[in-house]
Amino acid sequence: MPASWAIGLALLATVPPPSGDPSATVVVPLVLEGDLVPGVGRVTTVAAVAVNDAGHWLVEVDTDHPDTTRDGVLLEDGVVLLREGDVLVAPAGATVAGFGPVARAFASDGSVGLNLLLGGAVSLGDDSGLFVDGALVVQEGALVGAAGLSSGTTWKTFSAVHWNDAHEMLVVGTVDDPLLPSSNDRALVRLQLGPSGSITSAVSVVAEGDLLPGESEAVADLETDVHSLALDRDGHTLALVDLTGDPSKDHALFLDDTLLAQEGSPSPVAGRTWSSLANAHVDLASGARWTMSAKLSGDPASDLLLVKDGAAFVQEGDAPAFLGGFHVTDLGSSGASGPVFRGENGTLLWSARWDDPTPGRGKGLLLDDRLLVETGVSQVGGVLLTDVFAVTEGYVLSRDGRWVVFEGRLADGRSGAFLVYASAWEDLGHGLAGTGGKIPQLVGQGDLAGGSETTLLLSDALPNSSTNLVIGITQLGVPFKGGTMVPDADLLVLGIPLDAQGALTVSFPFPGGTPAGVPLWWQSWTVDPQTPKGLSASNALKSTTP
Repeated sequence: MPASWAIGLALLATVPPPSGDPSATVVVPLVLEGDLVPGVGRVTTVAAVAVNDAGHWLVEVDTDHPDTTRDGVLLEDGVVLLREGDVLVAPAGATVAGFGPVARAFASDGSVGLNLLLGGAVSLGDDSGLFVDGALVVQEGALVGAAGLSSGTTWKTFSAVHWNDAHEMLVVGTVDDPLLPSSNDRALVRLQLGPSGSITSAVSVVAEGDLLPGESEAVADLETDVHSLALDRDGHTLALVDLTGDPSKDHALFLDDTLLAQEGSPSPVAGRTWSSLANAHVDLASGARWTMSAKLSGDPASDLLLVKDGAAFVQEGDAPAFLGGFHVTDLGSSGASGPVFRGENGTLLWSARWDDPTPGRGKGLLLDDRLLVETGVSQVGGVLLTDVFAVTEGYVLSRDGRWVVFEGRLADGRSGAFLVYASAWEDLGHGLAGTGGKIPQLVGQGDLAGGSETTLLLSDALPNSSTNLVIGITQLGVPFKGGTMVPDADLLVLGIPLDAQGALTVSFPFPGGTPAGVPLWWQSWTVDPQTPKGLSASNALKSTTP
């Protein structure tokens, strides 16, 4: 560990946290209109984006190739991964005719699991399939074979797919269950794939005709947008369902079998109920950390609400300080909610418009309360960013919450896909509750570039107590005082006083000269006499230098 680390970290000083100035965010162009895709043509449109925990990215583009059956390409880190017209190994004679949603198709090991539209030697009824790295998993017309569905149920269409690091697929699509009267029945199915890429288990999470816990009406349908479902790394799911019966309360959001929200039921805003969940956008991180953007009843000037872990986070009409006191006018594109993403480090990516009167400003992407990029402010290689495409596949957050890829437009007229290194921090959990049953929460901010400001924010610890910051260049992970000491104690900063709310903000310049890819582990242990061992512990953080 360089001596500068010990000096820099030991000189922690309580100063205000960074303001989140979007002009300081480094935005890297990935693919721009006019770029040449060798052997294919020049990019005319960016259609969809994805990014994984390693910072590798996918961008779907159209090109000016004269054959419109060969002009679409899926790029991985700038290299052609799949192209329309490519011949597939299976099914025999099939070619790639198009790509399903890619937003949640990219695992951290580099594997890509998604729905492909098929051409060539296929017919209506078997012209799409689920694929991992171009290898067929299951095709339209095949048996579903999922527990919870009738024997003989077949796949008819695939709508949206989520693929995670455990090689699980969460698939919403149309099936034909012979025991249901209709030939078009909706189902959400979780598939587990083995090392060879074959399905080792299949379970119906929810399907048409199911009666969910606490409901008196059966499921009539499921929402099929890629952002109306979610799969975390532990296999838990979010699903938006449409129930039979009263249309004023027929849409509901479930976390596995637990009801989270339903039309007509109270929202987190006093006196306002949920009006419409039909077009809600949701996401899920491990530990049941969920988010949803949806519509409220009442005044249309304040009927969009973003929820984080069941609590109101921001509402249309709010004037939060992190937006300079300007009023939020939309959560996403005009008159609608944009996608929302929850990182495993706890962060929340969302989009908004606000009423800044300055020409060109007032639209951007936010990471929690940090304004990440803003039109009229952010620059890409000295060129001003003039638009952010807050649409279904217009932006995405890596599952670990560290990388953002978004689509936008520059002042020179070119549209494209852009990368932001959003966070160097990962939440590892392992907190130990203190007085009142609360687990102190530790959050890290800053990109850990040499000389950049690094901020630690602690909350929910014992008021007016003191805390001890433990920082390790290795992970220890041993039992300690009834909890888990996650970092090895390479650096201790002892006796830091907390305020009357049990909170602390410390900022310091990150030492220079540190190589890329260096991990650090952080945890705070607070003096708390009412706990069995006299200490509570925050969640642990892992940071990695860029």
